Amino acid sequence: MKYCEQCGAAFRFARVCPRDNLPLSAAITDPLVGRVLGSRYRILERIGAGGMGQVYRAAHTRISCVFAVKVVWGDFAYDPQMQARFVREAEVASCLSSRNIVRVIDFAEEAGSLPYLVMEYLEGSSLYDVITRSRKLEPTRAIRIAEQICRALAHAHERGVVHRDLKPENVVLVQEDDESDVAKILDFGVARLRDGDRLTSFGVTVGTPLYMSPEQLTGGELDGRSDLYSLGVVLFEMLTGHPPFQATTIPELTRQHLHEAPPLVQPEESALPSLGGAGLLAGLNEVVHRLLAKNREHRISTAREVIAALAAVTKDGPVPASAARGSQSGPTAVLAPTIALRLREAILAGAPRYNVGDKKGCFDIYRQVAESVVASAPSIAVSARLRAALTRATKRATATEAAWDLRYAFDDLLQSGQVVLRGELAYDATVTLLAIAEPRRGPSHAECWGDYLLAFAGELSKRLTAEGRHQELARSLDQSSTTAIQRGGGREATALLEPFLDILSMGAITATGATLAVPPRFAAPLLSATPRHTTPEIQRKIIAAIQVGAPAFNQHQHALCASTYQETAANIIEENKGDPSLAGTMRMLERALAESSGQAPTDAAWTMRNVFDAILRLAQ
Repeated sequence: MKYCEQCGAAFRFARVCPRDNLPLSAAITDPLVGRVLGSRYRILERIGAGGMGQVYRAAHTRISCVFAVKVVWGDFAYDPQMQARFVREAEVASCLSSRNIVRVIDFAEEAGSLPYLVMEYLEGSSLYDVITRSRKLEPTRAIRIAEQICRALAHAHERGVVHRDLKPENVVLVQEDDESDVAKILDFGVARLRDGDRLTSFGVTVGTPLYMSPEQLTGGELDGRSDLYSLGVVLFEMLTGHPPFQATTIPELTRQHLHEAPPLVQPEESALPSLGGAGLLAGLNEVVHRLLAKNREHRISTAREVIAALAAVTKDGPVPASAARGSQSGPTAVLAPTIALRLREAILAGAPRYNVGDKKGCFDIYRQVAESVVASAPSIAVSARLRAALTRATKRATATEAAWDLRYAFDDLLQSGQVVLRGELAYDATVTLLAIAEPRRGPSHAECWGDYLLAFAGELSKRLTAEGRHQELARSLDQSSTTAIQRGGGREATALLEPFLDILSMGAITATGATLAVPPRFAAPLLSATPRHTTPEIQRKIIAAIQVGAPAFNQHQHALCASTYQETAANIIEENKGDPSLAGTMRMLERALAESSGQAPTDAAWTMRNVFDAILRLAQ
C-alpha cells in the first residue's frame, strides 16, 4: 500500500497519484494525517496505536475541545472488509450512550482518503497500566471497577452488542467531578450487533486469547456471556496481578481455557478485612468461578446479575483500605480542600474566556492562581506539579498552549484522590507524587512527566537540605537533576530520576534521627552509581534491530518486526539487569515488553519502536 503525500489517497499498484501527479510514499506521516483531517481537526500529538491505525490527540479548529482521533491506514484503510469493520465500529459505538463507554463524536469515510473516528479524549490510565504499577488492586477497588464495567456491558448487551475484546488495555480509569476510578470501555472495533451482519470473515482471531471465552476460542456463536467470561479473567487479574491462565503458546492457552479449572483468588491476609473476612472471600471466589465457567449455560447470565452478585459480596460494607493495612492515620487527601476550591474557581473563571477566544485572559487567571498556591507552601508534590506547569507555560509560543499546560496540572491535582502517609518526608512526598502523576507516566506525556520529575527532585532536595538530614539523598537528587538539565531536561530526566521513585516508594529508606538509614541492597544503586541512559553496545543492538524490523514492517511482516524488537529488548535486559546505573532504561524496556506482549503485532511493533527511539534520543 502506498499513499499520496498531498491528498492521502491509498493505492496498491500505482506509482503516481492520478489526482495530484505526485510520487507515492510507502509510509504514512503525521502531516499526511493532518491533511486527511482537513480543516476540522488539528493534530496535537500521536498518543499510540489503536488496532486498525494510529490514535492522535487533536483539537477541533472551531470549538475549544480536544478529542482522540483514530485514523485507519495501511491495508485496513483500503481493504473492503476492513472498511466494513470500521463503519461497523462507528455504527456500534454511536448507538451506545453510557457513562462507562467512551463516546464517539464523529467519523468520516471519504472516497480515496483515510477514514477516521473521533472520540472523547480521556485523561487517565488504562486498567492494564494500573495493574502493572500496583501489581494487584485492593479487593474493594477491584469490585468497584468491575461493577462499572458491568454497567457498560449491560448497556451494550441490552442493545444487542457484544464487545468480544474486553481486556485491561481496553478499560481506562478517569476522574469525573469528585469521583475517581470511573471506568470507560474502549474499542468496540471488534464488536458486532447480534442481529446484524456478522462479518464472519474475521473469524476467531478477533480478540485477545488471554481473555477469550472457550466458545470464542473454538469459533462458536457468541452472546453477552462471552464478555462476562472475559470480565471474570479481568477481575481475577485485578485481584491477583495476573490472569488465571498463562502459557507461551496459543494451543496451550486454549487448552487451559477449555479444560483447566481456574485457581482460587488468594489475596494477602492483610486485605481480608476489606472484604469482611475470609467468609466473604469465599463469596468473591464463587462469583469469579461462576464467570469463568467453561459452559456458558453455567455462568452468571447477565451483567446486571453480576452487579447484584458483587454487591452481595460487600453487603456488610467495606472497611477502609487503611484499616486493612493497620494505618495509624488513614487515607489523606492529596489536595487540601481550600486548594481544590481555588483550582476549581480558576477553571470556572478561565474556561469561559478560553471558549470565547480570550486565550491570554484564561492563561492569566490560571497563572495567578497557580503562583498563589505555590506561594502558600503546599506539599512537595503539589508544589512541584504546579511549578513544572508554570515552567512549561513560560516556554510556550502561544497563550493557548500555555493555558493548557496549567489546566492539565489543575486536572491532575483535582483527580489525585487519597494516599496513606507514614510521616516520613521522602516516602510521603513520593507516594503523593505518584498519586498525582499517574495520568502522565505514559510515553505520550514523556516531556511533561520529565519536567515534573525535575521540579519534584528540586523541591524534595531543598526540603531535605533545610531540615539538615538525608544529605546523601539530597546530593544524589541534585546530581541527577543537573545531569538531566544539561542534556535538555524533559524526557531526559526520566531514566535519571525514576530509580529514586522506585526505591523511595517501597519505603526502603527511613529516617533515624538526623541521618538516613539505607539498607545495603539499595545503597549502591541509589547513592553510588552514576545513572546512565545507555551504552554503545545497547545502541548497537537497538540500531541493528531497527535495520531488520523496519523493512519487515514496511513489507507488512508486522509479526516479524515485533518479535525482532521484543527479542532484542529481552536480550538487552538480560545482559544489563545487574547494572544499577542503567535501571531507568531497563525499566523502560520492561514496560514496553509487558505492554506489547498482549498487543496485535502491528501495535506491538509500534510500542517497541517508540521506546527504542526514546532510548536512542536520550543517548544523543
